[in-house]
This record gives sequence, structure tokens and C-alpha cells, in this order.
Amino acid sequence: MPYIQVFEAQQRSSEEAGRIVRAVTEAYAQSAEIPAAKVQVVLSAIPRDHWGVGGKTLEAQDEEARS
Repeated sequence: MPYIQVFEAQQRSSEEAGRIVRAVTEAYAQSAEIPAAKVQVVLSAIPRDHWGVGGKTLEAQDEEARS
């Protein structure tokens, strides 16, 4: 069974999460030619102050962009 984990720097609503899970599942199942029931998808929301790019958290980058 394939296991796909999606990391995002934001929390999604249940509706958005459902759409993403369905779309990722369908795309993988079709590409791999396997039943969608075999595909596992996990969405992980990481707080912006816990995700860094280029030595700065995303939260710090957001603050800089607003300045």
C-alpha cells in the first residue's frame, strides 16, 4: 500500500482536506494503476513558526513581507 504524506504550513478546513485527499488519491491510483482503496494519504499541518526556509521561519518571512 502506498503511503503519501503531504506537509503544509497551514491548517486546512475539513472540506479542503477532503478535496486534497481525494485528488492525491485519484492521481496516484490512476498513475500507478492500482485501486484507490490501496492509497493512504496523510495531511500534516506544520505551524509557520516551526517551518524554516533559508534560515528563517515562514512566520518571520511573513512579518518581513508585511513591513
